[in-house]
Amino acid sequence: LVGLHHRDEQGPRLRAAVLSSFILCRPSGVPFTPNSFGSMKDTIVVLVVSVGCAFTLSGCGGPERIPVVPASGTVTYSNLPLDGATLVFAPEGDGKYVGSAISVGGGEFEIQMNNQKGALPGRYKVIVTKYVHTDPVLDSGGHEESPGESQLLTPYRYSRLETTDLSVEVPDGGSTDLKIVVPEGSTNDPTKPQTGKPAAKKGGGGAHGG
Repeated sequence: LVGLHHRDEQGPRLRAAVLSSFILCRPSGVPFTPNSFGSMKDTIVVLVVSVGCAFTLSGCGGPERIPVVPASGTVTYSNLPLDGATLVFAPEGDGKYVGSAISVGGGEFEIQMNNQKGALPGRYKVIVTKYVHTDPVLDSGGHEESPGESQLLTPYRYSRLETTDLSVEVPDGGSTDLKIVVPEGSTNDPTKPQTGKPAAKKGGGGAHGG
């Protein structure tokens, strides 16, 4: 469970799997935010619902194969490659399959959908999240005063299905050159990790208004 915000590479992978299932299975009207996983109790509920949904969709014989096409590319934040980020691809329209990916070195990613490499052709809204883990706070005697915590590095608005305006189109023949650009200076200072709460409003709009 704690892997949702764990420092190793399994954290983003587990988060991508859970977010994909949650987006697909959440009841109508239930918003998706990083704070959907803000407590251990919430995490347990989401995991149970997600796993149950996955079994329901796949059946005992495993998920049916779908006609995916190659779907890979790069993600950048403030004009720099963004590695170690969790990406979720929610279909626009009536699509029922949600894709996910973890960006690696150079910001490269490959979408996986229905336990297959690739994605169905179509347009997707994109959620991008990257967490960093802060060091524990020590007192004057070197004893741990408070533990480190996971903080959201990427702009909060792009971690919510309801507010993200990032999107990508997977063409009929597939693509290995998809581009996801998280705008520079959109809401958060990329050098200062943010908590999972919305940043305080300031005067003037960002470079990526909306």
